[in-house]
Amino acid sequence: MERVPSLRRGGAPGYIVWGEEVWRSLQSGYLKQLDLETFYRLRTPIARRLYRFLDKKLHKTRRLEIDIFQLSQQLGMAYYRYPAKVKEKLQPGIDELMAIGFLAQAEMIKVKRYTRMRFLKGRTVSPEEPAADGTQQEVLDIDEALRLARKWRQRTAQERDVEEGLVELWEQAQGLLHEQVSPGVYQTWLARTLLIDVQGTVATLLVPSDFVQQRIRQRYTSPIQQALKALLHIPVTLDYAVMDA
Repeated sequence: MERVPSLRRGGAPGYIVWGEEVWRSLQSGYLKQLDLETFYRLRTPIARRLYRFLDKKLHKTRRLEIDIFQLSQQLGMAYYRYPAKVKEKLQPGIDELMAIGFLAQAEMIKVKRYTRMRFLKGRTVSPEEPAADGTQQEVLDIDEALRLARKWRQRTAQERDVEEGLVELWEQAQGLLHEQVSPGVYQTWLARTLLIDVQGTVATLLVPSDFVQQRIRQRYTSPIQQALKALLHIPVTLDYAVMDA
C-alpha cells in the first residue's frame, strides 16, 4: 500500500492509504477526468449527479441501458415505488443535459418485466476525432437526434392509437416549429411532443413529463399556437396530457 500525505490545515497532518489495485491504477493513469466547466454550469443537483455517472459510463460508447431502480440507487436518490416517479425526478437533470448537448436521447423503456432507462450521448467530439482506443468514435449528430425524435412520435402515435390525420397535421406543425425556434430549443422541448386530439378550438398535446409541460406552457405556447393556426386557419387553445401521469 502507499501513503499519500494530505494538505496540512491548522498544523494537523493526515494521509490517505490506497489499496494496491487502486494505487496501480493511479500510477498507470487510468483516470477519467471530469469536465468541471460543464459540471459547474449545471444548475440542479440531479443534473450534476447524472452527469458524473453518465460521463463515466458513456466515455467510450454512446449508448447505455440501465435498470431505472439501479440507476436511482447509483445516484443516491430517495426510494420510489413506481418507475414513472423515478423518471419524473430524473427529468430536470435529463433536460439540462440535453439542453447543453451532452445527451441526445433519454427514454424509459420496458424490457420484459423490467423498466430501464436508455441514454444516447450527444455530439461531444468531431466525427474525425478518434476514440481513446484508436478506433473511430461514433457520434450522434443533430440529424440522428431528429430521426430518433420522429421515431418516438411514430411509435407513441401507434401506441396511443392517434388518428392518422392528427399525426400528419403535427408533423407539418413540427416543420414550422423547427423554423421558429433554435435547434437546441426544438430538440430539447418540442421534438418529443405529439398532437393527440383537436376538439373545436382546443388542441391537446401529449408531453413526456410535468417538467416539460411546465416549460412549454411558460415559454413555447405561442410558437405552437402560431403553427397550428397557420395549418388549421383558426386560433387554438392548448391543453396537455402527460405520459407519466
